[in-house]
Amino acid sequence: MKRQPLGALRWPWRVVTVTPAHRPRLIALNRYPGQIIGFAIRLPDEETLGGQIRHKQLSILWGRAS
Repeated sequence: MKRQPLGALRWPWRVVTVTPAHRPRLIALNRYPGQIIGFAIRLPDEETLGGQIRHKQLSILWGRAS
């Protein structure tokens, strides 16, 4: 696989909260083929009124796919 240059860097970094389908690892990398564009940190789980448990992550991105 040929590595492509990283797309335009974001400033300020983009920070979002995401809800993955399964419980994520403590720290995960946000990847695009051949590139690392950010990382995510697991947050405490939340229980909803219906008894469902939501897994949350804080995702910090410093690049975008080119």
